Amino acid sequence: TKGHLVAIHNSFVNAFFTGILQQYGLSNIWLGALANSDFGVIYDYEYWNDLTAFDYDNFATNPPTHAETYLTMNNTGKWDVVTNKNMLLPFICQSPQQKEL
Repeated sequence: TKGHLVAIHNSFVNAFFTGILQQYGLSNIWLGALANSDFGVIYDYEYWNDLTAFDYDNFATNPPTHAETYLTMNNTGKWDVVTNKNMLLPFICQSPQQKEL
């Protein structure tokens, strides 16, 4: 199956991944979202990489709205905005949800 970087839709899932970071002594991981712009002016997070709605956030600070940015999560569960997509960070992938028959 095709996997993608994690998408976080609620505080329970955020706490789950925070626990993984703490358990393995990680300081940051990549999250599966990219802020981009349809018009080149305002950059916003609308969807996760799996195309689900960006319906929850836990930003450490307000994200900038003037640049293409990427998300990381730190080991306190807060999300940090970065502009360098080439940073070497650990990541966690998830599989697509299975459709029920």
